[in-house]
Amino acid sequence: MGSAGNLQKKSVTQKSQPPIDACNSRQALEAEEKRPGKLGPIASGLNHPWALQFLPDGRYLVTERPGYIRIVNKDGWMSSPLTGLPAIRTAAERGLHDVALDPDFARNRTIYFTYFAPPDGQPGGAYPAADWQKWLASAEPQRERTRPGIERLASATISADFSKIENVKVILEGGDRRIAVRRDGTLLVTAASRAGGPDVEPKPNKQRSPSGRCSGLS
Repeated sequence: MGSAGNLQKKSVTQKSQPPIDACNSRQALEAEEKRPGKLGPIASGLNHPWALQFLPDGRYLVTERPGYIRIVNKDGWMSSPLTGLPAIRTAAERGLHDVALDPDFARNRTIYFTYFAPPDGQPGGAYPAADWQKWLASAEPQRERTRPGIERLASATISADFSKIENVKVILEGGDRRIAVRRDGTLLVTAASRAGGPDVEPKPNKQRSPSGRCSGLS
């Protein structure tokens, strides 16, 4: 979804259209504006919306990178942030990321989400940019000892009135980006390079770290 503060909806009549260059954002936008149908905001004022899931009743479950989950409907109504999330730290592009519904969500109201957690015992919130840059510039042994957070994948349930997050359980440390759920309940989660770590593992067969990989959990 990116970091813009608007959600978008569109209704498009199927019609043959000339090809466009997907890498040319201006051309793509101009072509979209000329298509039949309507393109416009659903809700405004979101703070770095990161992911969206369609709920069974037609509403949307939306994450915001600073650490909020909200319910939004098609008419633009937006709930207050759901309470009960664990402490979430924002640093550079890290924060609250993806959310996915369990295949049996209509019955168990279970969700999965990825986020950047502060070290145990420390509060969430924004990590000072200057401190982050200083940490990144430090030597590897010191970075490992003073990490400002850890990427996590967790499960939780949403209360019956959709006002709070309950029963949070961390199920993977290291997964912090996109989540996909297979019909059999197997979770697939991608992970960026570890905060302050190398972009690519030096030994591809090394299985200790999920960084830079897509992990499967059943």
